[in-house]
Amino acid sequence: MQDPFDSRGSQVGIIRTGETSIVTSGIYERYFEANGTVYHHILDTRTGFPVDNNLASVTIVTEKCITADAFSTMAFSLGAEDGMALIEGEPALEAIFVTRDKEIFTSSGLRESFDLKNSEYILKIQ
Repeated sequence: MQDPFDSRGSQVGIIRTGETSIVTSGIYERYFEANGTVYHHILDTRTGFPVDNNLASVTIVTEKCITADAFSTMAFSLGAEDGMALIEGEPALEAIFVTRDKEIFTSSGLRESFDLKNSEYILKIQ
């Protein structure tokens, strides 16, 4: 799994899984900077500005890529607490949330399948 604060190919951790789709939404690949402010591409539909909720990325693991894509953006937009509640309520979905504070939260079904590989991050249990 990509480290959202380092160069492409730098890992935060590894997800051990079978034949599934893994999709990540985050603030670190599609963005621009203007007048010292970074604007990423995940927009708050109420304001039209980028979502600002302390998340750096949300990774979804599920059977279908289109489902993972939709839920990664939705969970990101909801924030860590509400996003995780959404994922835990969907039996076919698992997730990893990475905060800007370098904390990582995994859904209950991924706790045994995620290996943290970067000591700058803290794996938290909700």
